[in-house]
Amino acid sequence: MKLVKLLSESALFADQQQATLVYFADARIEVQVKFTAKDLRFIDSDQVDLLEKALEGEVHVEQRLGILADAVVELVSGQSAASRFQYLMQNVDELVRRVHDGYRLFASSFSYSKIRSELEKTQSEYVARIHKTFSDIQGQLLGLPVASVVVATQLKAPAACGPELLANVAVVCGACLFATLLIASCINQWMTLDAISRELEGQRTRLNAEFSEIKGLFTGSFDALDSRIRWHRWVMAVIVGLSLIGAGFTVKAYVVLTNVDAWSCLSRHGAT
Repeated sequence: MKLVKLLSESALFADQQQATLVYFADARIEVQVKFTAKDLRFIDSDQVDLLEKALEGEVHVEQRLGILADAVVELVSGQSAASRFQYLMQNVDELVRRVHDGYRLFASSFSYSKIRSELEKTQSEYVARIHKTFSDIQGQLLGLPVASVVVATQLKAPAACGPELLANVAVVCGACLFATLLIASCINQWMTLDAISRELEGQRTRLNAEFSEIKGLFTGSFDALDSRIRWHRWVMAVIVGLSLIGAGFTVKAYVVLTNVDAWSCLSRHGAT
């Protein structure tokens, strides 16, 4: 009776007076609920319980029943009309297997759609966050050529303590401070990229663990984000290198042009 109840819920129509379950696939398929006492010996009550358990729950109820209906149609389509229900009684385990397999495929498809929509939504956020690591220091990057021009034009060759020497010291200190701040910004943005990379790796690991059947469909998205992160890291490394070169060039130019002991001059002015 439990099996009849489950099949009735999955059928398109259940005619209680005629004891007939009606399904429809490519054509109308009827399953007459007729059996003998001898047939009862072939039914596995444990498998019926498993079938009931597979259909339990408030989530995707219609989809589960639809999967059961498809399984019934596939099993009885090759049987005579009079023996269809008996065949189902003898093959409840096959019904259970097909319901499980069918729902697993449905769940994978559902998960794919859900994850894809979430990934597409968050991917743009990750791209924006990655690009922000560069845009945050764009203003300072624009100052690199300006700083180079300033160093090239403002350094003089003082012969004694005076305004020219003080100007050289100010230019060198300003250039070194600018380079230090720019390098510190790059290091901070590098750490931000590391945090984003860890988040992406966590999502990739979760996807591989929970949805291994469809993980290959999202590999390209993760790889594209990883490539962006590598590119921005390379840019950060180049910026740090140029900053160090620029600071070194400034110090070298100061040493070459300045033959006066700046510290003594500054100390004497300070004492004065």
